[in-house]
Amino acid sequence: KSPVNKQRAFYIGGAAIALFGLVLIIIVLRKLTLYSSGRQLRHLNLDAMDGIEFEHYIANLLPTQGYKHVRLTSYFDFGCDIVAEKEGVIWGIQVKRHSGKVGRSAVQQAVAGLRPYKCDRAMVITNNSFTQQARGLAASNNCLLVDGQRLMHWADSH
Repeated sequence: KSPVNKQRAFYIGGAAIALFGLVLIIIVLRKLTLYSSGRQLRHLNLDAMDGIEFEHYIANLLPTQGYKHVRLTSYFDFGCDIVAEKEGVIWGIQVKRHSGKVGRSAVQQAVAGLRPYKCDRAMVITNNSFTQQARGLAASNNCLLVDGQRLMHWADSH
């Protein structure tokens, strides 16, 4: 091969690597924006997120609503996906991204997680709505329910 062809191949290879790097940076920045902004809930497709992505989204949205010391629990949690504090109250939060209504088992999980995580109150957050049984159980256990409409309000209010 001539020196000109080797040099051309070198430049083409370098350009390909640079392009790959640029695409990778764009992908990473888009994911960071998704998890950190929390502002454009109505523009995000929550139904396309998996459960872990939705948990991270909620964990990043909670501080905009006055919650502090927000932390995700371990992958194999004891009923609470997130623990956060607001106005001296420690909340055990169960997060459910569902395509249908969320049932009473989500409330049971959140309430069961209060003791292991030393929480004062339970909360269940979903992108959808709750069944009547979930609402009844939540009311009798002082568990706050945040449905998709309220979640959109949270996202739009900051």
